[in-house]
Amino acid sequence: MPSSALDYAILSHRWNAQSSEECSFEDMTKIPVLDPSCPTRKKKGFFKIQGACRLAFRDGYSWIWIDTCCIDKSSSAELQEAINSMWNYYAESNICYVYMADIQDSEAGWDQRFGKSEWFTRGWTVQELIAPVCVEFYAEDWAPIGTKLERHEEIADITKIDLTVLVRTHEIDLISAAEKLSWVAHRNVTREEDEAYSLLGLFEVNMPLLYGEGRERAFIRLQETIYNSTADHTLFLFRHSLHYNDQPLLADSPTRFCDRTECTLCLSSGLQTVQCLSSDIVYTDILASER
Repeated sequence: MPSSALDYAILSHRWNAQSSEECSFEDMTKIPVLDPSCPTRKKKGFFKIQGACRLAFRDGYSWIWIDTCCIDKSSSAELQEAINSMWNYYAESNICYVYMADIQDSEAGWDQRFGKSEWFTRGWTVQELIAPVCVEFYAEDWAPIGTKLERHEEIADITKIDLTVLVRTHEIDLISAAEKLSWVAHRNVTREEDEAYSLLGLFEVNMPLLYGEGRERAFIRLQETIYNSTADHTLFLFRHSLHYNDQPLLADSPTRFCDRTECTLCLSSGLQTVQCLSSDIVYTDILASER
């Protein structure tokens, strides 16, 4: 339950494939959304906002933060600040509601269909899962599925995120850069640069957003920023392509940090299917040996 005026809930969700179906900051501020004839109310995203607000009201919160309508994307400065602060937004929330629009049967929510929800494939949702202490999952009709704490073992199996990170018995800043990047090795984003920008909070770093620079350049800048902040040498422990003799110092994609011995996604992209390290050596052991 909330304890102060600053307490708030937050929503995590998979954006609609048609972004025009989401309710923007402009939609919610320039049009009288309380008017039943308001066109904004007919958008699919409005149902999502209504459902999240009902949950927040039920739980006693006066405030809820929702990325689609709480960021004025017409302001590049506000967008920069929001993306660089996104981890903190989720970490400082009292509760995070995860809306899974592709799970229609909440009673079967934790079976195979749950693990195949698109929410688990998106780049942005990694920090939205890890950062908040309290996370609740909801199906398409807003029926409750469960919580992160209740289902941490299933979630760890689905995401390959360290179980101790999910239950918060291990500080995330003690996890090596290479292991964190392995969690997002095959995550998807809509804008290619977000493959890197969505990871800023995971590494507790900030950097300017340069949409248009491309996926590879954005990811290389991210690695440079991480190394300058942490000197984490595991950034150099990544899979190499079978097609090139001259390999770069830094990886061109999170995919290269996939730590699965057999991975069909890596095989299809021409990456080595053997681990770059022996199975009895872990990144943390290498770091410890250098101290």
